[in-house]
Amino acid sequence: MDSTNSIYPPEHYEYYPLDLDEGPMLLPKEHELVLNTGTGQATLVNWETRRFQAETRFDTDEVLIIKTLLDHWPCYTAYEELYRLLVTDDLAEQIARCLADARETDNRALFDVALHPVRSLLHACQGRLALFGLHLNAVYQRGYLLTRMPTGGNQ
Repeated sequence: MDSTNSIYPPEHYEYYPLDLDEGPMLLPKEHELVLNTGTGQATLVNWETRRFQAETRFDTDEVLIIKTLLDHWPCYTAYEELYRLLVTDDLAEQIARCLADARETDNRALFDVALHPVRSLLHACQGRLALFGLHLNAVYQRGYLLTRMPTGGNQ
């Protein structure tokens, strides 16, 4: 994305083209997701036509999670890192130990209980991310990854 494209004032805006020169591409080249970290406003901008394609708003906790997922893309974000955004360091450490124990013992019930708050928050964001053609995919026992919205029909 051309660095001359921006929205003013720039102090709270993060820009995510979500495409790589080679490899995965979540948005067309001329599009960019613009996230206002102060207000939670997210806007899909087509810089070629200079038009907003979609927009929504995320609350305070949601914007922290969404920004982190966007910052890590095209890699996944570990559950433990998502929890660090939402709870105290001590509680995040306890949850990390709980998740490690659940992985080690393959205890799905413990895993489900430990992840319930993060899963609930991400589930609440899923419909708004779909406005941008984005989807949250779980990476088995590891974290979440932003992907393209699944297309309908059999492939």
